[in-house]
Amino acid sequence: MNVRLAPYLKFADGQARAAMEFYRSTLGGELSLMEFRELGVEGAAAELVMHGKLVTEHGLVLYGSDAPPISPEVRLGEQVMVSVMGQDSPEARAWFGALSAGGEVTMPLELQPWGDHYGEFVDRFGVPWMFDLGELPDSEPSD
Repeated sequence: MNVRLAPYLKFADGQARAAMEFYRSTLGGELSLMEFRELGVEGAAAELVMHGKLVTEHGLVLYGSDAPPISPEVRLGEQVMVSVMGQDSPEARAWFGALSAGGEVTMPLELQPWGDHYGEFVDRFGVPWMFDLGELPDSEPSD
């Protein structure tokens, strides 16, 4: 099973694009950005970043997004999540269940429009996690 663990930053007030571009200008690498419009969101929220990925020449990986239009406001201390991205497997699903036990599942691990199974929870220690389980190439982290 191929799995990656990486920080995932959430931004308030539409700052994800500027922040991710700043990190790219500082750290180098390739930046890809997906907007909420690509999932059918309309209006001002359509231009917000749904998912950003920065991969540097040195192997650093950083993900980021604006707070989704349907979620509560991002608050200081809640803008970093632990991101588990990898192949959908019984082991990864067991991790989701075990790590979320005693915490709060905020989004069940379910099939999403982009084709992966995605879910979020806050563990019993107050740490927010996200799981994105699909296919992960051996050489590069998944979007």
